[in-house]
Amino acid sequence: MNECKPLKLGEAITEGEDINIQEKLFGWAMTKFVQIAQMTNALEPYKKLWTITAHFFKNYTSWMNGPFSHLDPEVGQCSLTLSNTRLKRLDPGA
Repeated sequence: MNECKPLKLGEAITEGEDINIQEKLFGWAMTKFVQIAQMTNALEPYKKLWTITAHFFKNYTSWMNGPFSHLDPEVGQCSLTLSNTRLKRLDPGA
C-alpha cells in the first residue's frame, strides 16, 4: 500500500524554490506557489503562541520549584512583560 507522508511546510517551500530554479533554467514561466505562502501566513500566529507557551513552561519549573534565592525578579518581570506584549499582538481584537 502506498502511504502518504505529510510534507513539512519548510520542505514544501524549499521544493517550490527548487522547482522555480529548474523552470528558470528551462526558460519557462515560474510557478507561483500561492497555497504554501497562504498556509505559512495562516499558521504563523499558532507558531508564535507555541513559542511563547514553550518559553513560559521552560521557566515555570525553575520559578516554582527552584531555590528561591536563585530567582531574579527583574528577569522574571521582563520575561512576563515580553510574553504579555507578544500575546496581545496575537489577539486581533486587542
